[in-house]
Amino acid sequence: MFVFGGAGPLHGVKLAEELNISSVLIPPNAGVFSAFGLLLSDYRVDRVRSIVKSVNEISEDEIEYVYNELINDAIREIGIRSGIDVIKHLDLGYKGQAYEISVNWNGRIEECVEEFHKKHETLFGFCSRDEEIEIVNVRVTAIGITQKPKIKPADVRKYAPEPKFFRQVYFGEWINTPVYDRRILRSGAKIECPAVIEDYDTTIVIPTDYTGFGHRVSMNKLTRCPWDSITSSLLSSESICLLTYQGNPELSSSCLITHH
Repeated sequence: MFVFGGAGPLHGVKLAEELNISSVLIPPNAGVFSAFGLLLSDYRVDRVRSIVKSVNEISEDEIEYVYNELINDAIREIGIRSGIDVIKHLDLGYKGQAYEISVNWNGRIEECVEEFHKKHETLFGFCSRDEEIEIVNVRVTAIGITQKPKIKPADVRKYAPEPKFFRQVYFGEWINTPVYDRRILRSGAKIECPAVIEDYDTTIVIPTDYTGFGHRVSMNKLTRCPWDSITSSLLSSESICLLTYQGNPELSSSCLITHH
């Protein structure tokens, strides 16, 4: 299970147990992971204009003219001119209906009408090919593609890190528990249970019967198995993608918690 946020790594194992999931994956910078995703997300602008005209009362050129205005307006808001994907839709409905069905605009009214009939029949079990059809809305979605960080393979070497101190933590009983600083953990760190890993934006709890492994890994399904089998799979399997963000070592350490 993939957990993030300030509290996700704190409660992730218990939630995973309720769902019968044997492994928990925690990304680097877990407490600000959503904000990090927001910074990397593509720009998106939606524009819509109501026209409410019969398909027999409007030409394809008129529709394209509306699209051009909407697209230019959306691109101005995005602020870039290159690397933009544009998606065009028409909202169609039988005249007098209180709802519409969105279909792709490919430049041909006839083909859009046919797609509308098919979608209507799929959704409601019938279509009325003799009924008048109206174009209610012209819709545009403009997506500005942003540059994503480059990723390179990482070396993973297993070792046992030293805790920065011990303190009493309650795991059904009070246990003198090692506390680790996540910022100095390297790839391959093996942390026995129970343990606490502190980060500036979250706290990771490794309860009894679990083992922590510091690595750079994308989301993958890891099955319940002995620890040596898990580390062997992580180090050698081509199906596991070990990753690190270039230029920022603080983004390079993920943590896997797995059941014994």
